[in-house]
Amino acid sequence: MTGGPIVVGRRTASRTGLVPPLPEAVRVEVAAVGDLRCAMCLLGFRPPLNRLTAAMPLALFRCLVDDLPGLRALTLQGIGEPLLAPNLIDMVRYAKGRGIRVSVDTNGSLLYRDRAEELVESGLDRLRVCLDGADPQGFDTEPEGVHFGPVLENLAGLVAARRAADRGTPGVDVVFVATPRNIGHLPDLVALLGGIGVGRVRVQHLPPLADRLDPEGVLARESFGGPPPEPEPADRTSAPDREGGGEPTEIDPQLAAKLFAEAGLAAEEYGLDLSLPEPGAGPVLADDGPYVTSDGTVLSCCASPGAVPDNAAASGRLGDHTFADLWAGHANRLSARRV
Repeated sequence: MTGGPIVVGRRTASRTGLVPPLPEAVRVEVAAVGDLRCAMCLLGFRPPLNRLTAAMPLALFRCLVDDLPGLRALTLQGIGEPLLAPNLIDMVRYAKGRGIRVSVDTNGSLLYRDRAEELVESGLDRLRVCLDGADPQGFDTEPEGVHFGPVLENLAGLVAARRAADRGTPGVDVVFVATPRNIGHLPDLVALLGGIGVGRVRVQHLPPLADRLDPEGVLARESFGGPPPEPEPADRTSAPDREGGGEPTEIDPQLAAKLFAEAGLAAEEYGLDLSLPEPGAGPVLADDGPYVTSDGTVLSCCASPGAVPDNAAASGRLGDHTFADLWAGHANRLSARRV
């Protein structure tokens, strides 16, 4: 492809070089506001936002979908909580009307029965929830503000709503982020979820994104504002651990193998699909397309725009430009940077 003007729907752009094809999978931040304050979430660096102004407008969502005729998979997620998006159900319906496979990632705290029935009726293909314990003691201390019992009841309500509608979707996935503190809960959690009709549990390690991409929290503060992080010991190990007292920081491989085997037996008993990480494997990072924020900014991944070298936001936003225009500009900047 050579340089020259390219007429796109809302603006005329000029680009040079080879441009990758438009993506077939995209992740969309439909709400940039959350109902929780989890310690590992970048939302903690952002001042509180209004639920309505922090949500992606339905018109902008339609522009995105219309700009990608080859779109096959759409994940509605975000730094915020998707169930807080006022137009979530309309977004799912619109995408399904285009034959797109749609998933929603949620913490499950707002998955009340009426919302569950709406999601079933909308044609949603898959819903993913993170549960990191099998009882309140193993779960409630992790995501601040959410509690195990209500989330489990909400999942059961979704499965019941699906059965009442005589539908096979949405499929329900639970993600279990394994840590030394909670891994002992895994077999019981698999049995518990299998008993209420959850179809899949995926176990993964905690991605050390904050440490690897932004060890001092500088980029997160530049992106979202907020207070500086609490100082940490130089060796990044807590004082109780250095003294031989605190909690372990790594999962014992032999214990993990034993618990994985027990969880596998529970999964087999309930006909549940259990996905386990390979021994010694590190975290698996999502790689299912570019990320579009609630204001229409296009990123190559969901990390903070400055957190990784190739994640600079495209110049302009959806609504003023087409996705193809932004995608071409993004590719040109990456090419120039590498040259």
